[in-house]
Amino acid sequence: MLLDPFEHAKAFDELGYQMLTCLRAQGLPTVVGVLQDLELINVNKQNQVKKIYQRFFESELGEEKFISLNNNDAKTYFAFMRLLQEIPLKQLDWREIRSYFLTEKVQVNPENGILEVEGFLKGNYYNPNQLVHITGYGDFPVAQIDILHNPFMPQYKKEKLVQKLAEMGIE
Repeated sequence: MLLDPFEHAKAFDELGYQMLTCLRAQGLPTVVGVLQDLELINVNKQNQVKKIYQRFFESELGEEKFISLNNNDAKTYFAFMRLLQEIPLKQLDWREIRSYFLTEKVQVNPENGILEVEGFLKGNYYNPNQLVHITGYGDFPVAQIDILHNPFMPQYKKEKLVQKLAEMGIE
């Protein structure tokens, strides 16, 4: 059946779903879905195909905006541009009240089997006595936190961070 966006149109493959899961965990900003080349489908089926893709898009990304672009009609492109101008930007409020980690390097230490993660701790201050949640795997204790050189952080912020960690008993 041509109308199933996952099975036949390859809307997302397995890697795409893994990436989408990671994006959801970080928090998705405002998303606009675009369906192109709808005019290539039989006129009698276009409405049905559009509804299926829109429902699929909304089920994967939530209540977001969706538009179908017709390559032969400039009006649809103007409608798309108007939609982009008028759509309100979604605020990711949870980032203000929770700390989160932007990972740059992940490895398992072969000597002791401990997961080592390197990156940037963002958001609210993190308490090392709390468990860390890893999406899809569960909650884990933190064994050690090291402050590495960050070429993007001004010296005064680094000193403030080191002082805050010292107050919490972390060297």
